[in-house]
Amino acid sequence: MTENNNRRRPLRASSTPAAPAIKAAATQSIMIKLPNGNRLMPYMIAGITPKNKGVGVTNSNGDMIGFIPETDPALQAQVMDLLEACKNAGKKFVQPDWSFLDEDLDDAVEETGDE
Repeated sequence: MTENNNRRRPLRASSTPAAPAIKAAATQSIMIKLPNGNRLMPYMIAGITPKNKGVGVTNSNGDMIGFIPETDPALQAQVMDLLEACKNAGKKFVQPDWSFLDEDLDDAVEETGDE
């Protein structure tokens, strides 16, 4: 009798449709991608603070877990708003569009003539 119990049962047809759901879930990231390429999870964010040279992101222990360099106060406010929206949305956040930071960098390069 033990020989019959050790046999593997064939997969049922109903167990195979789970694969597309897994693939679809994998396409949406659960981590916020920062402009410098670093990533962090929204639930880890406890504080978002403007600093002299950028925006700091801290966890509940007060440890710095992210930093976005930006000295312009208006752009710092935009960065803080985007991070706050991600934090409040939890797992359903939309990946932030950081292109406004690149435009600021492009303008600075044009003014100085450096590349």
